[in-house]
Amino acid sequence: MKPLAPILGILLAFAATLLARIDFASAGQPGLDPAEAGQALVEKLRSSVPAEDAEFSGLLKTTQSDGRTRAIPITCKITTGQPSWQVVYETRSASGITAEKLVIVHEAGQPNQYLHARASAAEEAPGTPARLAVEQIATPLAGSDFWLMDLGLEFIHWPKQRVIQNNAMRKSRPCDVLESINPQPAPRGYARVVSWLDKETGGPILAEAYDRQNKLVKEFSIRSFKKVDGQWQLQEMDISDVKKRSRTRLEFDLDRK
Repeated sequence: MKPLAPILGILLAFAATLLARIDFASAGQPGLDPAEAGQALVEKLRSSVPAEDAEFSGLLKTTQSDGRTRAIPITCKITTGQPSWQVVYETRSASGITAEKLVIVHEAGQPNQYLHARASAAEEAPGTPARLAVEQIATPLAGSDFWLMDLGLEFIHWPKQRVIQNNAMRKSRPCDVLESINPQPAPRGYARVVSWLDKETGGPILAEAYDRQNKLVKEFSIRSFKKVDGQWQLQEMDISDVKKRSRTRLEFDLDRK
């Protein structure tokens, strides 16, 4: 498989970065101190900038514990820039869920900024997004299993990072296994995330999130890719809420970018 640069625009916001190819191999070499290797990996992820603007459309398909399914239309727009760049998610009203807009602003050396707006029942479109505090980002987007913090890969900004395994195989790809620790988790937030990062691109292809009791609460997985204009792009990814027994699949229509 060729470098997955185009798909990481979606992955690095748990759907959203178009990452330019970077040499991640040196960060995950065996023999390095696990904490130093972990910090090196996430520093490269944090400082990465999308190669170009992009826009995708698709569906958020959530299957609830009782088997009911709802589909919410969504668009993802990536806007490059220096020193900051941003990803905008917009959902449309459907299945009793009102429209939402989420803006995630990324800047090297700075924490993510999350701005969010939700339309009222009487409105078709949300208003101007307002900035959220960190304790507000453990909130579902459009009733899905994707929290706002999932879409910003917030765990790579936590202070404690370490590589716990090198060259682990997942989905036929060699990966570094990264453990991220949140020393001050919010009541509903994650305390620990274990992620499998593709050694070639640095992008997460699998992740598990745990609560303060070290119980598994979320599972994330890349499901499928599609080759478009000679480059591999993400077509589907899943996130499951273990406690709620629900699953959301984010499907992109790559034929109508």
